[in-house]
Parts: sequence; C-alpha cells; structure tokens
Amino acid sequence: MTGYLTGTRDDSGNYSLWIPDKEVQEIYEDDIIEWFKGSVKKDRDSADKFYNAAFDEDPVTMTRVLNRLLRKSVSVRDSFARKSIRENFYHGFILGLLTGYEGVDSNSENGDGYSDITITDDNRNTVIVFELKYSESGDSDSMKKSCMDALGQIESKHYDENLVLSGMYDKVVKYGLAFNMKRAMVMMNGAN
Repeated sequence: MTGYLTGTRDDSGNYSLWIPDKEVQEIYEDDIIEWFKGSVKKDRDSADKFYNAAFDEDPVTMTRVLNRLLRKSVSVRDSFARKSIRENFYHGFILGLLTGYEGVDSNSENGDGYSDITITDDNRNTVIVFELKYSESGDSDSMKKSCMDALGQIESKHYDENLVLSGMYDKVVKYGLAFNMKRAMVMMNGAN
C-alpha cells in the first residue's frame, strides 16, 4: 500500500513481491538497509558487552544487558510452555546472543551431567559455565533462589571437574542465570 513493494497474489494465496522501480531500490539501499545495519550493530554491541562482562566477572552488567534485550525482543507469550521446557526458550536465546563467538558449546557432557552452556577461551585460559533456570516468579527473592539453584547444580554435578582436570584452563567462572518472562538475573559463584 505504501508503494515500497509491488506484489501479486496467486490462486493459492501466495504473494510475490518485488521492488517496483530504481528510485525505491535506492531508498532501500540508502535508508532501510542502513537502518538494519545500525540495528544489527547495536545488537552485536549488546552481545559483546554480555560476552566481555562474563569474562570480566561482572554479573551486574550481564543482567542489565539481558534485561534490555529481553524487553526489546521477547514476548511474554514466548515462555508459555510446560514448566519442564520453559528453560529451553532462554537457552536458545543465550545461544543466539553468543552466535559467532569461538568456544561456545551447548549441553556438553561435563562432570556428572550436561552443563547448559560453556564458553572456552584458550587465550584467556578461562572457561565459563552457564546454568539456566526458569523462575516461577519475577520477584527478586525468587530470581535469586533460581540463580542459587543453578549455581548449586553446577557444584553438585561437578560441571567444572573435567574442565579443571584437563589442565588447559587456569580459571573456571560459574554463572547461574534465572529468567521469568522478560526478566533475567545473573549471579556468579554464589555472590551477586
């Protein structure tokens, strides 16, 4: 209707769309594409902040970045699933955020189970272990309890054991991440 795309509909209800002329194509190239590039760069900047904060042992910045991204991009309906699989949505969200970084591994066998997400950085001789939990409530106490449960799981399942015994990494940093709808909290090694 705006004239930025021209289209036709076939008998089965499918549409074919195309740019109608050179003038509109230039608008796409000059304005719309540049807007998308800026938007993607902003998201990459957020991912960089989250990634670097993890290695800087800064759960406050990690929490801030996650909450901003969740508010911006997630619907409260995204976590409407059986309790046993709500965590999966946020697991995918974090993996998407970490796309493009080296050493990111999902559900790797570590210790006596499978840690949610690990990041290994050979240059820093550091491994990060993320364990995620879905919190039944978004209030601070409930979120803290879920983070503590996640950190407790890392310890009880010895997720860091193989990583330490390999001798390849000097440092293992453990994070418990709690989510509830559009809220997140990150705690590290039992302290926030």
